[in-house]
Amino acid sequence: MKNPLKQILALSAALFACAVSAFAQEAPAKIPNIQIDKVDFKQVSMPNADQKYKWGQTLIEFKVQPSADGYLSGSFLNNVKMTLTLMYKRTAASLSGDGMTSSRARGKKGMEAVDKAVAEAGGDASAKFTSYRASVRFAALKVGDGKKAYAFYIPGEIIERDKEVTSGNAKPAYYYIEFEYNDMVISPFDAAGKFRSKYMDCPNAASLGANFVINPNSKDAAQNFEMVRGWADATISDTKGLLVPAYLTPAGSGIVSGAPSVVREDVLQ
Repeated sequence: MKNPLKQILALSAALFACAVSAFAQEAPAKIPNIQIDKVDFKQVSMPNADQKYKWGQTLIEFKVQPSADGYLSGSFLNNVKMTLTLMYKRTAASLSGDGMTSSRARGKKGMEAVDKAVAEAGGDASAKFTSYRASVRFAALKVGDGKKAYAFYIPGEIIERDKEVTSGNAKPAYYYIEFEYNDMVISPFDAAGKFRSKYMDCPNAASLGANFVINPNSKDAAQNFEMVRGWADATISDTKGLLVPAYLTPAGSGIVSGAPSVVREDVLQ
């Protein structure tokens, strides 16, 4: 008579082998093709807010294109998360919150404060930055449905306080945009290892000095990205909630024409 325990062990081994084989043959995850067409920075009046102040707007235009691995035109991507990170040169005002009356004083004291902060941080380059980060989750994006637009905002009082940072046009030293789909991070790099168009750029990096100007399209793009992201991660805790998606502004999402519907995570049960 066959040993029942041996039969069970043999059956378990066979089932495990099948599971491993099925896992090994599982098709790789499909990657959505999200193209960023334009990233624009400017200061705007915010409806329903104090009109003495201009808010800093970052407008992102993008589209979801059909892809070779199965995302056909007309299909939908649900719960796509977009995260924007902005990085500005630190000033004395952004370090301490103290107001300064003249732009010359702001500039001089700002650089002194930045140099002191870098020195106190043991030469840590992240001390040179003030970084902001915010996310929005889109309810559904239709593949091949043309251009979409969404915007993020820094409140007007912060723009006024840190006017030496914005130089009147709200351009950051660096920005980068990240997408997630089904809890999977969509790589910002193409097959050649270069940044996908406009996923990262340095529109005002010159404000930081030559040593901090990084070409996002260099052969070291991935290494540069990790370095810049590390600088941002080290300072983002100082500014939580100061960069907000359009739907959390006094005007709501209606301020952006053609904005896709979002998941209101602030009211999730």
